[in-house]
Amino acid sequence: MGSIKPRGRWVVFFMALAVAVGLFWALRHGIIYENNQVNILILGVDARNGLRARSDSINLVHIDYARNRIGVLAIPRDMLVDIPGRGQDKVNHAHMFGGPELSCKVISRFTGIPINNYIELNFPMFVNLIDQLGGVTLDVEKGLYYDDYAGNLHISLSPGVQKLTGYEAMGYVRFRHDSASDWGRIDRQHKFFQAVVNEVSNPVNVVKLPYIMYGASSNIRTNLGVSQITKLALRVPGIYKNGAVVMGVIPGTDARLARGYYMIADEEGMKKVINEVIYDIK
Repeated sequence: MGSIKPRGRWVVFFMALAVAVGLFWALRHGIIYENNQVNILILGVDARNGLRARSDSINLVHIDYARNRIGVLAIPRDMLVDIPGRGQDKVNHAHMFGGPELSCKVISRFTGIPINNYIELNFPMFVNLIDQLGGVTLDVEKGLYYDDYAGNLHISLSPGVQKLTGYEAMGYVRFRHDSASDWGRIDRQHKFFQAVVNEVSNPVNVVKLPYIMYGASSNIRTNLGVSQITKLALRVPGIYKNGAVVMGVIPGTDARLARGYYMIADEEGMKKVINEVIYDIK
């Protein structure tokens, strides 16, 4: 399923509200018992001028509703993988060659984890969503400063606890221009996820959530159905707040190959982190 078309958005909106009310009531009264799990690939894409683009951030999210547990596995964007029809290349190039569908296929083969669902977010939509939430309160760990005039990206964040606007939040999750590079950016993205959940859990934003979902529906690219999206919106904030959330990164080493800079996965380390984050095996 691609983007939800404008003419169907009101239907989707009211369906989502109906499903949300029904699901909440059924869960509360014990009519529905959940024992299912889902893997979702979440891609942050800097798509300019409508062209296919590389995925700027890649996170595999495993949700176990029955056990009230979420695992978030980050895949560094420069990781060397096999891309069907293209040979070995950076994992973030899979999106450029075949969109989120190919990204799911490539990462599933690379990790050995079945992935059938995806959510693709572009950065203008990301900015809009955060602004609709009223910003995100975050403790910025250090000063982050960077200007990319060609890409129209300007980051200027002082350290300390502060409320970030959508544009400032985008700069926070995209910054990688220090010694920590992509590893530091992945840590910030995980920290940001938790901050967003705190904002969504605010009673003021819980009331606004259906309207925020409705406004975003024409810009989110996903193959999740309406009931699945509603379930995510209802359950994920609660799991973040009261359940178990485990985060990890696929480890690797830097390598300068003939075609440029890549990251080579640490096979043993990858198995270990996948077992811990996805399968809860220590």
